[in-house]
Amino acid sequence: MTDSPEALLARLEAELREMTRARDELLSVLGHELRNPLAPIVAALEVAKLRGQASARELTIIERHVAQLRNLVDDLLDLSRLVRGTVSVALAAIPLDEALADAVEATALLRDASLTVEPAAGIRVAAERARLVQVLAHAIAAVSQPRGIRTAVAGDLAVIRIEGAGKSLRSGHGLAFVLVEKLLALHGGTVSSTDDALTLSWPLAAPDQPASPPPLAATRPRKVLVVDDNVDAAETLAEMLRLLGHEVSVAHDGVAAIEVASTSPPQLALLDLGMPVMDGYELARRLRALPQLGGVSLVALTGYGTERERERALQSGFDRHLVKPLDPALLARLLDDT
Repeated sequence: MTDSPEALLARLEAELREMTRARDELLSVLGHELRNPLAPIVAALEVAKLRGQASARELTIIERHVAQLRNLVDDLLDLSRLVRGTVSVALAAIPLDEALADAVEATALLRDASLTVEPAAGIRVAAERARLVQVLAHAIAAVSQPRGIRTAVAGDLAVIRIEGAGKSLRSGHGLAFVLVEKLLALHGGTVSSTDDALTLSWPLAAPDQPASPPPLAATRPRKVLVVDDNVDAAETLAEMLRLLGHEVSVAHDGVAAIEVASTSPPQLALLDLGMPVMDGYELARRLRALPQLGGVSLVALTGYGTERERERALQSGFDRHLVKPLDPALLARLLDDT
């Protein structure tokens, strides 16, 4: 018997919901597995900077490519979040020439010829720096045989024209173009494509708009507990915090964390969620039950960044839910607020 149009529509909608759920779950797991090794890399980079090890140029190169890798991981989930309108940005006045230089370097291996970039000195756009570099890199990668980048100012917009050879969009880069389009719209910009170029319009920064946030700086000393079964991740994060003047305890499982917190109550506890035996959710509930920890601030650290995981963390007693790798500047603000 043939389904009625209503029954057929209902069945197709159910199948679409299931496919969407399976896709989001796969991307969530993949994002988690990629974020976990990024966490100790970011913390180790900050430790090297704080100790004054390696040259400024080496550290800048490592930092730039780690940021790009973090952006690529975030791309796995960005599109669905953008479609749902759950992505927000913190705007600052970003020099366009610096962001272009980062994007050009990030895409060097994707190009078979040199790329001429017109100076954009003096042009500052209203953007979140990491997102700006992400958009520019995706736009360059999406252009077939990119040969040159020209910049100009038109009214209150910065215009970035990425010129290529032949058809402007490279085959297989439709997703990159969609991400560029949606991230630009989030910032108030637009993108258009012609046969030989991709053109981005990005709002200029207001004259009084603040520049990028300052580098990580020491805050008032705090007592911090770091809990993670990944020893590298826990130890590098702890060392970074110690170099900033904080008193740090480390535990690698829930039982040890409860013992440490009971004898030396922390002001801030950074807890990994995906630990064996006792996960971070259960640990948070048990820590909240200890009378001597009434004022502790609990922060969940995880490779999972879905809304479901965030809601579950908050319901388990966490004050914040943050994805790995933890942004050092955000960590500094958390310590200031504790």
